[in-house]
Amino acid sequence: MEINRKELKEPWYQDAILDEKISPDDGIGTYQKQPEYILVTGTTGLVGSHLLSETIKQSDAKIFTLVRAENKEEGLKRIQQKLEEFLIWDNGYKNRIIPLTGDFQKDRLGLSEDEWELLAEQVDCIYHNGALINFLLPYQQLTPSNVKPTIELIKLAMTKKIKKINYISNVNVFNIADFKSKEIISEDHPLENMTSPLGYIKTKWVSDKLVQQAGKRGVPMSIYRLPYIGGDMHTGFINQKDFVWLIIKVCMKMNLAPDITEPFFIAPVDYISKAVVYISLKPESDGKLFSMMSPENLTWNDIFNTFNSLNYNIEIIDGERWRQAFLKFMESNSDRSLLPLQIVFRWGLPFKTPFFDNTHFTESLNGSGIECPLFSDMARIYDKYIRENELI
Repeated sequence: MEINRKELKEPWYQDAILDEKISPDDGIGTYQKQPEYILVTGTTGLVGSHLLSETIKQSDAKIFTLVRAENKEEGLKRIQQKLEEFLIWDNGYKNRIIPLTGDFQKDRLGLSEDEWELLAEQVDCIYHNGALINFLLPYQQLTPSNVKPTIELIKLAMTKKIKKINYISNVNVFNIADFKSKEIISEDHPLENMTSPLGYIKTKWVSDKLVQQAGKRGVPMSIYRLPYIGGDMHTGFINQKDFVWLIIKVCMKMNLAPDITEPFFIAPVDYISKAVVYISLKPESDGKLFSMMSPENLTWNDIFNTFNSLNYNIEIIDGERWRQAFLKFMESNSDRSLLPLQIVFRWGLPFKTPFFDNTHFTESLNGSGIECPLFSDMARIYDKYIRENELI
């Protein structure tokens, strides 16, 4: 799709061009395909914590993690507390995790020169998942936390020795507005346009494009574009800030849901993280883009009906009628966690969804034994967690 001049003036189009000065060091060391040291970002979030756990389980590497804390001891304590909160901590992890205190918004990720040099010399591959997830803030307020660290990590991947970048992206980088309902999008479809109203999605689009350009400059890279993320199948833990959970939550509170026959893609966080690490450690994953879709064909209505089968009472009504009821509900609602939904539903129901081809993804999992559970099984686990923790 051709981009007009007006669109090119938008900052995200300019930010998506990797500075030509960013290139591998002269005489740089080659990429070590069996990593001895790994860097994982975003390890205090739900996806990042599970990636940390899986890199420990699926490799023998030591794992560097970047965390905001006063010192390394406090950093490790914070990571442990988050993994305990998500119910996935193991005391054996202490011997494998090397915490570094830093700041995403600063040069060198806020690390000292010595710490940066240590990472440059030792790290073999990077899992970049860290980002500020906020659906209210505009693009330019999110770029320091979401775009700048991607650039810094690309620089790190080109310093001392080549390092592979595994970037955790999102299927919404395909700019859903450009596609017809249920149109099929190839995993290799170019990212040419970005008109999402959400600044967060714009930052993911920019970082996705920057990592692809780094790949063309000699950095091994893979990009994993996630669907909606569900809770852990072993613990049922639900991220209460997750956008999809907020939609399901408000429908449960209202006992009403919009009639939506568009596709719905969801996979549990433990499945996604296990699949990312498994694929990333295969040499043939280098240079590939993965749409991490589950094989189950679902619609939003299927989701609501599945919860109804678990003794919820959600009436499915006309979409516009539901939207008006939602706006009325929010006038007296005291749950501030639902405020992001007002931004999205103020002018309409943006549920138009294409299909995503996932050939690279499914082929890369062949023979792995890693399988996505059916949503009916997921819902039973989540229902137990919802009721035990009184989330409604």
